[in-house]
Formats: sequence, C-alpha cells, structure tokens
Amino acid sequence: MTRLPNWLFVILSCFVTVLSFNLDVDNLVKYRGRSGSMFGFTVAQHSYQTQNSVIVGAPEDQTDQAGVTKGGAVYRCHPTGDNCERIRFDRNGDNKDQYGNPIDSKSNQWFGATLTSSNGSVLACAPRYVYTQPTSAEERRDPVGTCWLAKDQLNSSQEFSPCRNRDWGYHRHGHCQAGLGAALSKDGGRLYIGAPGSCFWQGQVHSVAATTKLPFVPPKVIIIDEEGKIHSQNTYNRADVISSSEGPS
Repeated sequence: MTRLPNWLFVILSCFVTVLSFNLDVDNLVKYRGRSGSMFGFTVAQHSYQTQNSVIVGAPEDQTDQAGVTKGGAVYRCHPTGDNCERIRFDRNGDNKDQYGNPIDSKSNQWFGATLTSSNGSVLACAPRYVYTQPTSAEERRDPVGTCWLAKDQLNSSQEFSPCRNRDWGYHRHGHCQAGLGAALSKDGGRLYIGAPGSCFWQGQVHSVAATTKLPFVPPKVIIIDEEGKIHSQNTYNRADVISSSEGPS
C-alpha cells in the first residue's frame, strides 16, 4: 500500500471545513447566583398554565435556615431577565428530638443537586442529607438523602425521604442517598426517587404517590420482588410507596 507523504496531510487539513454548534450568544439571558453557591448546577424548565419560568439549583447556597451551613437552595427565574427568587421548600433548621438533640443534618446536604418539573410541580432533592439515629451501641449518621415536592403554584411543599427509616447501615437503607436521581410522572402525581447506595450500593428505585403523607420515619414499604423485570401497574390502583427489591446476593 502506497503511503502519502506527511506534507500532503498538512495541505489537505487546510481545506477541511469544521462546523460547530453553540448557544445563541446574541439573544441570551443571564442568571446569576451568589459566589460559591454552585448556582446553575441543575436547570429545569417549569410551566404552570400560561406562565413559564426557569428553575435553577444552587446546592451549596447559604440560606436563612437556622443552624444550617450551605444547605442549598432552588430558585425560580423569569425567562426574560435576571430576576430570580428562592422557592422556599424547607424553612426550618435541623430537626430535633424531644430533648432538643438534632436527629438529622441539613448542612452540606446539596439541596437542589437534582431538579425536575412536571405539570406545575417541582421536585428537588438533597442526596447528601444525613439522618442521625441513636442505637444501643452508638449514634449512627446515615446519608439517606431526601426530596421535597413543591406544588400549588410552588407555595406549598412536602418532604419525601423513603430511606429515612430503621433499616440503618450500608447493608440496608442507611447509605442510599435518595434523590441522586429523581423524576416526576407526566401528571405530577407520582415521584420516582433513585437510591443508588441501598443494599451494599446495589441501589433501589422508590415510587411514591405525590399525595402520600409520609411520617418523619416512614413505615415498611411494598417491595417489588421481580429481578430484572419492568414492573407496571394500573394508574388508579397502586400502593402509596413501592420500592424495587435488593439485587442478587
């Protein structure tokens, strides 16, 4: 096979046309967050009736939650200008027991690291949220993760933390980091929360009805024990909380 000389490759490269794609830099809209807040880590489009907006996550933002350091925040921005306001999913600091001792940690929880919007609702998650629970031997700190759903024109919100239960430890739900991935059904009536750290990091997916009022420590959930299969259900006849099963041992 005849090889072309190196100088010929140089000449041919001068005639190669390269086409690239970029954002519209002439008609752009800029949104700015606080320095160090990681503003823009996540972005989602949001629509409610005839109103459109841009939802932006800032997972290391400093909020006014008492005692919380860089818990993270989510902002709603007007699509035509640099006008953003914080969506107040959670107004409180760390939760406490009856003796005033903290039972969780919202500092550095990365709230807003996961964002999604559907049918007027916004789901935002903090996969590094930590639940603290005492045992007979020691105090456990488990990164269970948590998610919040805002609806009613984003004026009301509710927390969903399916792994914040008594199944502590990395061999069960203690390290599940719920909310590292999440989605909403098209009608906004169902939450799908990924928990990659469950069961020795084999992972789970939790399906939760948006109308479910979970207690701070959720009860046992229904487990889908069908390895390697897609599970489908009637839209109008589903349990409030469903979780995929642990993988093969």
